[in-house]
Amino acid sequence: MKKIVELRFSSVVGLLVLVSALGSCRSDGVSRAIESRRTQLFGPSGSQSIMGDSDGMHAEGEEVPQIQEPAAEAADLEIYTRYGLSKNAGLRSAFERWRSAMERILQVSTLPDPRFTFGQYIESVETRTGPQENTFALSQTFPWFGKLETRGEVQRQEANKRWAEVLAKQLAVELEIRDAFYEYSYLFEAVRITEDNLVLLKRLEPIAQRKIQGGGSQDDLIRLQVEIGKIENDVETLKKFRRPLSARLRAAMNWRGDNPLPWPKSKSKADQSFSLPMLKDRILKSNPDLLALHEEAEKQALRIELADLDRYPDFTLGANYIATDTARSSGVSGSGDDPFIFTLSFNIPIQRAKYDAAENEARAARAAAIASIRQRENDLFSSLDLQSYKLDDAFRQVALYRDSLLPRARQALEVTEVAYRAGTASFTDLIDSQRVLLTFDKAYERARANYEQALAAIEALCGEKIR
Repeated sequence: MKKIVELRFSSVVGLLVLVSALGSCRSDGVSRAIESRRTQLFGPSGSQSIMGDSDGMHAEGEEVPQIQEPAAEAADLEIYTRYGLSKNAGLRSAFERWRSAMERILQVSTLPDPRFTFGQYIESVETRTGPQENTFALSQTFPWFGKLETRGEVQRQEANKRWAEVLAKQLAVELEIRDAFYEYSYLFEAVRITEDNLVLLKRLEPIAQRKIQGGGSQDDLIRLQVEIGKIENDVETLKKFRRPLSARLRAAMNWRGDNPLPWPKSKSKADQSFSLPMLKDRILKSNPDLLALHEEAEKQALRIELADLDRYPDFTLGANYIATDTARSSGVSGSGDDPFIFTLSFNIPIQRAKYDAAENEARAARAAAIASIRQRENDLFSSLDLQSYKLDDAFRQVALYRDSLLPRARQALEVTEVAYRAGTASFTDLIDSQRVLLTFDKAYERARANYEQALAAIEALCGEKIR
């Protein structure tokens, strides 16, 4: 009989061990999901903590490989973006908040720890089969059917919301880097164009001097030298603007240092326009802010369901084992047998007002989330209208300058220069043609930069690449 009791007690212990092992398997699944997302976001070296910049240590203390800055000659947007994402402290913070939420899924969806109780009799209790000396009890609480699963789903929705916030931060970082990159790229083109125009003007000096030698007026040479001085000043002003624009791009990437970054070269073709209805559909499907609000609404819907489940009792199953010594009298049937008792208990959820309040709280939070979705959609569509206008306007201007105005301005300058050499055009006509070409060249590059910046803003709104 004693062996049977011990076998039953061992079976209960074995069942609890099995439940614990299943929980460990689920924990491994969460860990794999975290590592997969970490690699997706930060790359293979993404295990480094942002705090590792100073001491080369991870937040938990282990050494990790340092993320290297791009080479000094690198001027590639993709390299800059990848580096900026890996080093941005705000993005790392958002990722760790998501990770924290993921780690809570298992905590709220796992059975509570079993309880072991030991009791020692101060005075042994005499029974017919022998004195009872101590007791051992093991119990496990089981929440009502569906409670654990619902709690896990509530926390999973919270984790999904946090991941949407990670994506929103990632898009914000990418937008800042791209915007700064194309502004820096425009400055490079503006410097190049202005320097090219300076070379063209200096090429006219010998012509003006020959005209003076032939008895012509010095007015043309003086005016040319004044114009050259103005262009040289413009070049110097543009070059001095390089340091602050480089600092802005460095800050967006969290790239330390004082030396200006190498000049970037824009590869923009600005040859594609997008329909507004298509962009709005992308926003509704992929914008991370909207996704976060939808996850919040779904979480509150699950909380309503959980509040209803809390009205049902939780059960506790237990097993008690009483260690009993042999009977004082010989020949007693069952002498020394240890009693084994199964127990069942449950709580009585009588505080109905508390559960009603929890349900009302969840309903109000869900209504707030739904209202926030509607408002956020309106705000996003308003921003999209503005950025779409900027994109379309830049697209139109790029085509206008590239296909019409710039070729004609170059042709007009060539014709005017030939006429000036022949004496049939004034120096004023030549300078005016030169200024028009300079203005158009800069406007073309400005439109290309505006196109890429507006496209970056639209992709941040849509939550995905659209080109």
